Amino acid sequence: MSRGRWLALALVPACSIAVLSGGCGGSKHQPARTTAKRTRPRAVLPVHVRPYHRPVPILMYHEVRKPPPGAPNPRLFVSARTFRAQVRWLERRGFHGITLVQLQEAWRGRRKLPRRPVVLTFDDGYLSVYQNVVPVLRRMRWPGVLNLALGNTKSAEGVTRPEVKRMMRGGWELASHTISHLDLTTLGSTQLRQELVGSRRLIRRWFHVTVSDFCYPAGRYNRRVMRAVRRAGYRTATTVSPGLATPRHPFELPRVRVEESDRVAGLAGTLAALRR
Repeated sequence: MSRGRWLALALVPACSIAVLSGGCGGSKHQPARTTAKRTRPRAVLPVHVRPYHRPVPILMYHEVRKPPPGAPNPRLFVSARTFRAQVRWLERRGFHGITLVQLQEAWRGRRKLPRRPVVLTFDDGYLSVYQNVVPVLRRMRWPGVLNLALGNTKSAEGVTRPEVKRMMRGGWELASHTISHLDLTTLGSTQLRQELVGSRRLIRRWFHVTVSDFCYPAGRYNRRVMRAVRRAGYRTATTVSPGLATPRHPFELPRVRVEESDRVAGLAGTLAALRR
């Protein structure tokens, strides 16, 4: 577009407004010029709150269904019925679900959290989570955090990439759980970088988000792995160590493991004991 045509188009709105008031050369009577001083609009500054330092429970789930016969690790299964009872209990006690990204923002004083925040994480990326958790949290308007091992998207028991995208559109956060779910402490530098940096790049390519949270496969990590996670660009990492999360050790965030045998009473007792 030529400069002359651009200027002509740019003047159209102003001229249209002036015509309504008798200006822009369409009238012999021009309005008197005002000598009022123009004031600059004030810039809207971001609202900051006091950084959040209270301990926050991060719950750890895997499969949300009854274990099939011969399941190698039945303790990783929580039935859909038990899960529903547990989140209903959390809601009645005043808890409200948040993501790890929201927790990060609160730690930096950029977000105000509900009175009793709780993070619900789901490791590996199982189809049962999509089937039995997503509808429950949608009704509650709570987000979840999917710690996705990318290789699981090719498994019959794992979520598909379109299902992950639908979860994200519903407010879920996506975190990296590596590509292959290997013991990171046993890997050489090249393979370790591939599992950490490579998974982050794949997530960006597949799902168009840059993840900031990481989950150690099987909770296996050491100082070397922790340094590599930090260098890969993550801001936090969750473990399987029991406890409540605080900003003091962002790459060693403890979690509360949830098992079928806990039911509601066991989860309530664990949270009460950790808060003492």
